[in-house]
Amino acid sequence: MKVFKLFYSLIKAYKTMIITNIILVVAIAVPISIVYTNSLTATFEPVIMNIGIVNHDQGDPVTDHMISYLDNQSNVSSVEDDPEVIADTLYYNDADYILEIPAGFGQSLLNSNVLALEKNVSPGTKTATYVDTMIENYISNFQILNTGTTDINDPDAVQATLDKIEASMASNIEVTTATATNLDADLLGFGASYTHYAAYALMMTLIAIFGLPMVSMRNPEIVKRDTMGHISPTQRNSELFLACTVFGIGFWLLLMVIAAIIYGLDTLTSSHGILLVMSSFVSMLGIEQMAFFLATVAPNKGIISFMSTGVSLFFAFTSGLFVPRDFVSPVMQQIAQIASPIWQVKTDEIILSAEQLSQNQLDTIYQYMGTQVLIALAFVALTYMYRAYQSDNLKTA
Repeated sequence: MKVFKLFYSLIKAYKTMIITNIILVVAIAVPISIVYTNSLTATFEPVIMNIGIVNHDQGDPVTDHMISYLDNQSNVSSVEDDPEVIADTLYYNDADYILEIPAGFGQSLLNSNVLALEKNVSPGTKTATYVDTMIENYISNFQILNTGTTDINDPDAVQATLDKIEASMASNIEVTTATATNLDADLLGFGASYTHYAAYALMMTLIAIFGLPMVSMRNPEIVKRDTMGHISPTQRNSELFLACTVFGIGFWLLLMVIAAIIYGLDTLTSSHGILLVMSSFVSMLGIEQMAFFLATVAPNKGIISFMSTGVSLFFAFTSGLFVPRDFVSPVMQQIAQIASPIWQVKTDEIILSAEQLSQNQLDTIYQYMGTQVLIALAFVALTYMYRAYQSDNLKTA
């Protein structure tokens, strides 16, 4: 195991880089976790609109139906048709919006010759636009459905139209206060932030830590010493592969231990947490073999340093590790699919999409994990073919 030991003796020179990358992950992940916590603990307080109605069309079923619709969406009160009363109502904030309905308005809707409505609004109010939209929506729906009214003078036909309007505009939306669920802030912080920055740290670290010692080990004197020590190229490559694999898994385990300290072991061992850990692990396998392949083909330390930064940033941005995947162009996402990070992001999106995952969702999750394993095997095959090509060239030379 001389090559194995030599590799680990060489990476001691880069321990500062390793520690720095770990600190980078923690420094970014912890503040983002705080953001998730604040987002989930914040409460939403719905604003109730107060609408005053000056109704000159009392008793008309269509007008009464529109007022009832507005009352379901806000607080509606009757206001006297007096300019002073209207001004006082707005001044004392008893109403934010006063709607004046002219006589014959309901009948004008039935006749498809809608009379104009008048409004008075408090200065600076933000509800006017929303109330305008509500009224316009009602009138638009009425005009569309009124075309099917058989006789506008038949109360039963008019009532049937009103029933259709009520059904078409029924609101099933219920606003509730945000509460903690199984997908709490720690789980979201771990799955949507920490593991993604950990994937970036893995790419950046493994490319450098694999590549820099491997370039040093190509020194002719070291190769000559290995040859004299009866270490065959196959044994040399096998020990180097083993050393890199052990380091990659060890570095990933260290990141998971840090995650358990930050987010709690319960988070990582929950049903969703276990899936996120599995997703991170199979992604690490793909990253590890990609890093090993790049380190194998890189001719010098300068290229290794460039790839450690450039390749890592490229896949981080195109895979959605740093930004939501929706912000990444489809073309760049297609390119990013040659590496495992984007498949990790896709997997994590499904895991965090619901408290109870369906069988179809689980099947897709395992399919994406399998894809990452295949990517890892593909990079292993590429490395093997490159080394075989190098060996053939040496023999012919």
